[in-house]
Amino acid sequence: MLNVIRAVLFGLEKSLLKYLQEGYIVKFGDLGTFRTSLSGIGADTAEDVIAASVTKKRIIFSPSPLLKRTVAIAPVKKVQDV
Repeated sequence: MLNVIRAVLFGLEKSLLKYLQEGYIVKFGDLGTFRTSLSGIGADTAEDVIAASVTKKRIIFSPSPLLKRTVAIAPVKKVQDV
């Protein structure tokens, strides 16, 4: 069973990377969405924009409303020192 879970997670990771690299927003059911974001140096015209104009690339995860509610109502418990 553990090998099946590993295989599914590996496939999930591979698909996520592929689709983010292609510029897609990736939705993971009731968990949320992953998307890419770019920051860069502005230019007056589109012709003046080059690859070096991009200064920062990142991945943004937006949790779904269900995930947000689940975390909001989760009980908080003190963990005993080990």
